[in-house]
Amino acid sequence: LALAFALVLVWAAPADASIYFRSANSAETGNGATSVVLSAPPGTVVGDFLVSSVDAAGTAAITPPAGWTALIVGAGAGTYSNAHWRVATAADAAGASYTWNLGTSRKAVGRISAYVGVDSTAVGAPATNGAASGTTITFNSVTTAVANSLVLIGATTLGTGAVSLTPPAATTTRLNLGTTGTGSQLRSYGGDFVQAAAGATGNKTGTIAPSSPWGTAMIALRPAP
Repeated sequence: LALAFALVLVWAAPADASIYFRSANSAETGNGATSVVLSAPPGTVVGDFLVSSVDAAGTAAITPPAGWTALIVGAGAGTYSNAHWRVATAADAAGASYTWNLGTSRKAVGRISAYVGVDSTAVGAPATNGAASGTTITFNSVTTAVANSLVLIGATTLGTGAVSLTPPAATTTRLNLGTTGTGSQLRSYGGDFVQAAAGATGNKTGTIAPSSPWGTAMIALRPAP
């Protein structure tokens, strides 16, 4: 089982947002584990839009639990990441937990975030990803179809030792967590921003230190009609 280290975030709903963040749960595997166990975020309500993300060292696939639909799945530069979604049920509101199978013992970070006001009938596009190595990380632009879309951004980096990640400007950080084991460190980042007008977001850039391999993703969510 994953190391029992969890980070809980709770955020107040902004009055002028069509989609807003409710809360999140996360876990990391320290020096390594064969699975990551994540619970539905605190305060989850039936109908909330749940987004999971699991990042792991190594490029072997990660197997998600049943009941989650893929958003982005694939290998980065020395890492593997997947993002999935589901609409919260009564079980999630009661704190249901889910297991992601890593295949072998790997350093990994996982999170589930709950959002309110997402149109779950129009999920899956647009979405982009990227991967390279260096000190600058790039989140490739997505084009939103409607005003007040929420754009999720995610990144992972794998350093030979401790590695830091500074996110793009004008984004809100929901998670910036590194594994706590010895040696190499896997760091996972998740955040979001509201795209007020429909159209291209433009690329977003952040930094990591020291230079390390990285992978990124941007996913646009429509507000519920």
